Amino acid sequence: MLVRCYSGNEYADRPLSFYWEGTWREVEMILAQWRLPQGKLFQVRDIQKRLFQLRYDQIREDWEINPLG
Repeated sequence: MLVRCYSGNEYADRPLSFYWEGTWREVEMILAQWRLPQGKLFQVRDIQKRLFQLRYDQIREDWEINPLG
């Protein structure tokens, strides 16, 4: 799964867009974010007002995308 993100001091500082169900979705707002032992977790809203959880696993260097609600 693909996520485009801004990377400042490290990779995946903040997600900008992600590929879901055949289309790129722009992140309108980051609602929450957490630092996990294995990576980062973001709760975001796209411009269509749908909520998603984006999880980056630094060990596997892979993203997981889950719709919320």
